[in-house]
Amino acid sequence: MHALADGPDDGGASALAALQRARRRRRLAKVDRFDSLYRAYLTGFLGSLGVVLLSNIAGDQKASPSEMALLLRRGPGVLGVLLVVCVAVGVRSGGRGGPLALAAADVRHVLLAPVDRAVALRRPALRQLRTGAFAGAVAGGVIGVNASHRLPRLALAWVGIGMAVGLVTALAAFGAALVVGGSRVGRRGSGLLALLLLAWSALDITGDLSTSPFTLLGSLALTPLRFHVLDLLGLGLLVLVPLGMAAVGGTSLEAAEDRSRLVGQMKFGATLGDVRTVLVLRRQLAQEQPRSRPWVPFALPALRLAAPGVSLPRPAAGTTGASRAGAVAAPGLRLPTGVVVRRSVWGLLRWPIGRIARLLVLAAGAGIAVCGAWNGTKALLVPAGLCAYIAALDAVEPMAQQLDHPDRSESVPRVAGQLRVKLLIVPVVVVALLGLVAVGFAIAVGAPAGLAVNVGVPTALAAALMACCGAAVSTINGPDFSTSSVLMSPEVAGVKEAFRFGFPPACCVIGLLPVLAGQAAFNRGLDAGSGTMQAVLPIVGILGVLIFGWIRFREDISAFFAEANQAAKDTSKAKGERTSGS
Repeated sequence: MHALADGPDDGGASALAALQRARRRRRLAKVDRFDSLYRAYLTGFLGSLGVVLLSNIAGDQKASPSEMALLLRRGPGVLGVLLVVCVAVGVRSGGRGGPLALAAADVRHVLLAPVDRAVALRRPALRQLRTGAFAGAVAGGVIGVNASHRLPRLALAWVGIGMAVGLVTALAAFGAALVVGGSRVGRRGSGLLALLLLAWSALDITGDLSTSPFTLLGSLALTPLRFHVLDLLGLGLLVLVPLGMAAVGGTSLEAAEDRSRLVGQMKFGATLGDVRTVLVLRRQLAQEQPRSRPWVPFALPALRLAAPGVSLPRPAAGTTGASRAGAVAAPGLRLPTGVVVRRSVWGLLRWPIGRIARLLVLAAGAGIAVCGAWNGTKALLVPAGLCAYIAALDAVEPMAQQLDHPDRSESVPRVAGQLRVKLLIVPVVVVALLGLVAVGFAIAVGAPAGLAVNVGVPTALAAALMACCGAAVSTINGPDFSTSSVLMSPEVAGVKEAFRFGFPPACCVIGLLPVLAGQAAFNRGLDAGSGTMQAVLPIVGILGVLIFGWIRFREDISAFFAEANQAAKDTSKAKGERTSGS
């Protein structure tokens, strides 16, 4: 430890490395390695089996010659845009002080010690780089498995090239985040840089060019179909990794402190399954603040709630709305729907520009993905449903704000379930409008306008309703602190947690299934719009109504089951007493 006080020399670096190794040994000493290996094996085996089975169930057909020609012509540019979006996310993360998420002790003690900051941060950077690289390779492999069902050549070739491209993309995104974070470009500079990268790849699409390294990397992803030597230049993005490692020492100490605090809380909230807390902390991490003034002036009238048949006296001259002296207003008995809608619109009009841009990007991604599902790649409905789910989480902000302040609901003369249902009116409209934007993007990428409107409009309405239902369920549920979960066996508790986490996104995917019904009707020569409506009605009429009923009568349902459980316990206790007495 004396070496740490001598200055930022090799002795301090060696002492820091020794402390990190000792902490790692103590942490691993409490871990059962056989159990960890078994969990990793079981997770990998079940995950691989699930990906293969689900991709086979989709039943995708091989691409036609015209689709293959379109893929070879436009595929590199489209894939390049998707890849540059990942790198743009890394650039934005670096502008906010990322991508490193250090422990609070490392920020407060190690970074303040007389040790070179680059040396102190290199090991955490390498550890996070390994995790990101593994995630990128797995995601690329999953995409390769699904691509092999529609494209020629061996499935192993598509899986291999998918893993390679995913690995390079993850490394480039992390390296770009390190460069931007170490250079302290800032939020505005990183946002401008991300826009320039996106514009560069977009120009390649419009002009059928291959100037961006991301377009070259997208062309490299089509290597099983054809190979160009110039595509190897896309691998030049890997230079961002050593550049990022060299610039990591410039990471801001204040940004690292804020990030470590927020990321630690986000991990804890994610462990408990508290989606609302994770969403709020992510906004704080992104420094996303509501506007001080709404986009459109929207006057909110004063609320004067009165009992039916009771009229309040007119305020006296010069007062601020109070009744005359001695007059007593009757307590309100109902909250008009218009008030709830106006309050919801008031909050949505204060959305920052970043959130609006994010929702438009999600709508564009969902529209393009659904268009790809219509053309034969049915697995694209899953990312489209996830886009709708993320957008709905932002749209149900009025309900989330009401749940964050339970005293407001208690002070309103209205049943909490009724208030929650009314707070979903505006979010459903907002997500439906985003669905229409998605239809517009689908038309922009080549979908026939008439067919897109006949299929897309009813699907957008169903998807909006189901997405808001899923987001509302995630927001209302919150963390599970019930004693029944503690007493459950690990197998039953695991199934319960999988249902809690998986049901809301699954609702969003189910809301997009009418597209497949419309596709089946279109392939049989029938009206695609009628086929879509035949699937929309049962989805909305059965599942949507059930979820809305749960939102409305959640407390009543919980009280019913609690009373039934207590009655069963009392009956069992009385039977036991009679048996012991006899």
